[in-house]
Amino acid sequence: MSIPWFIAPICWSVIVPAAHAHSPQGGEAIAASAQRAQPHVTQVGNSLKLLGPGKIDTGHPECNALWSDEFGYSYSGFAGAGATACVYFATSKDGARVAVKVSKNKGTAVLLDWKRECGDMHMFRLDACKKGEDMLELGEAFMPTCLAVGDVQDLPYLVMDAAPKDPIEEVGSTIPVADRKAVFAQLVAGVYALHGIGRTHNDLHGENIVLDMQQSPPALALIDFGDVASMSEGMKDTYKRDGNAIWRWTAVIAGCDADAVWENNADLMRAAKPNFLKCLADKWQATGELLKAFGTLLDGDIDMSEEQHVAELFNTKFVQENLPQLMPTYHWSGSDGCREWDAQKWEDVRSEALYSDKFKCDTVPTYLADPNLACASNP
Repeated sequence: MSIPWFIAPICWSVIVPAAHAHSPQGGEAIAASAQRAQPHVTQVGNSLKLLGPGKIDTGHPECNALWSDEFGYSYSGFAGAGATACVYFATSKDGARVAVKVSKNKGTAVLLDWKRECGDMHMFRLDACKKGEDMLELGEAFMPTCLAVGDVQDLPYLVMDAAPKDPIEEVGSTIPVADRKAVFAQLVAGVYALHGIGRTHNDLHGENIVLDMQQSPPALALIDFGDVASMSEGMKDTYKRDGNAIWRWTAVIAGCDADAVWENNADLMRAAKPNFLKCLADKWQATGELLKAFGTLLDGDIDMSEEQHVAELFNTKFVQENLPQLMPTYHWSGSDGCREWDAQKWEDVRSEALYSDKFKCDTVPTYLADPNLACASNP
């Protein structure tokens, strides 16, 4: 089984508006102080308050002692472990299922990374809301978000919506035939939820697209937003581009040959294109509109153009007719009423995500390029 998304890198950097790219304290001063002092990071011992003897046996000894009642959630199970964090399933006081990621290391640098991550993910919702109700609905349907971040006894933790557990690389080829078009439509809609707000995911490998195979059709979500960038800064490696991911995983879902799509080679991809489009026409009776939109996406992917043409695919009749009703699975209460906010309210909420004490390492602004250096003089 793959390692869940929420365990992988500690810092998932997300783009921040260029207007906030410089610290009022000066990058040179921060860098100089960083050379004199390193972040305070210590390995955690067994000092945390546990649920009780024998109640947590994760199979990962380093994770057995990290869960704490002080997180404010009810433990329900172990999700997995990575190099830097342990992840647990839990239940909030209102009964919502969540994932709690707990760092294996103490330190303000880690805490800042996660506070930045939380605020940046909230910016996804705010930017979607500014685009309109439809974009907000897409974000809440396909992108889990941060619910809380903090520390207990100097040990950072981050709480997220609990995403489905079945990676597409493991279950994509087993999706029931009757559900395959719906899963494909969700894949396109999920990617468009980012592209519609001017961002690309850039890391939609087989573990970062997940499905709930207990539902019919299986519900899809995108996870791990560590490589998100603006559209103009999208990955130049073809196999990491979002358009390539749609091509690759659609081939798996539909039962077409996906081997050549993995190759970061324009000639091989051009050779694979007609066979892929013919497969869709045969298996799904794909119309000219869908094939034309997919062909445009594939050409852009092969040529590595800045425009990845996901919008054209999303707006096809095929995708719209096969897209299940959108549900606000990953609703963030901080965006409630955002369509009616006045200019001052927008500025207040946006500033909260970017600047407030919740998202600072002491007095250092969160938008510095290197949060570890930013925290180095504030251990």
